[in-house]
Amino acid sequence: MAGDFERARELYLASIALNEELGQAEMVNSEYHNLAFTELNLGNLARARELFLAGRERVFREGYDSFVPYVCVAAAALASAEGDHPYAARMVGLTDTAYAAIGQVPDPDDGLELDAVRTRALAAVGEVQFQAEYAVGAAQTPAQAFG
Repeated sequence: MAGDFERARELYLASIALNEELGQAEMVNSEYHNLAFTELNLGNLARARELFLAGRERVFREGYDSFVPYVCVAAAALASAEGDHPYAARMVGLTDTAYAAIGQVPDPDDGLELDAVRTRALAAVGEVQFQAEYAVGAAQTPAQAFG
């Protein structure tokens, strides 16, 4: 995204339209995820929340199992942006476990988001509480965490 979130929004919307036209549903899902992060970085929390929740529903409904960890990153980032740092710490634990479960690591953009959430949560709640919340999240499955 390189910090130009207005331009990123335009590009993601164009990519969504193209991939919808091409019938590439999983790519559409991925680009909506990126668009949600763009909205979050622009400070549009309500729009980001709406896009993240729609994406989470789509991922579980369509069985996009390889995308489940990205849903977890989204939950962590949104919680952090909303100032719920204990929940953000739990979501970091859940995210780490979700990636490990499928043998992947976050892509660079999501990795940066996750690192930022981890840093903010640690600063907000301290090491002891962060580790306790992290452990709670790490012990859950995404299905348990999101219902």
